[in-house]
Amino acid sequence: MPEFQLLTATVELGGDIRNVVARDRFDPVTYPEFLVLMVLHGEGAVKITADTGDVAVRSDDEERKRLVHVYGKEVVANCFPGVAGALPARKDGYPKLDPLPEPAPEPEPAPEPEPALDTAPAAVPPLPKKVR
Repeated sequence: MPEFQLLTATVELGGDIRNVVARDRFDPVTYPEFLVLMVLHGEGAVKITADTGDVAVRSDDEERKRLVHVYGKEVVANCFPGVAGALPARKDGYPKLDPLPEPAPEPEPAPEPEPALDTAPAAVPPLPKKVR
């Protein structure tokens, strides 16, 4: 099964620099999806920022179906003519993302407090009555 490269990218919707969507390491694009986005929004509107170093392992047919579900049959057919066939899986040369830092260790629980001495709270004097 192919391993589709996962990339982070920015997409200027419709080529409008004032309307930018960022696809980060938690919502990356596959390399074939990057090509679809370039057709939809223009070559200069989609910029790869980094290679996540991860891959999506799925068949060409599964990736094609996923792209059709997200972008529509006509768009995908324009990008990748033919009913079947291998989709491009990767293009090397993009900078790699730094790995995520390891999560911080759980803090140790606080020690149990010492039992309080048996002291009663100080009595609060009553409020003075209002004088009219």
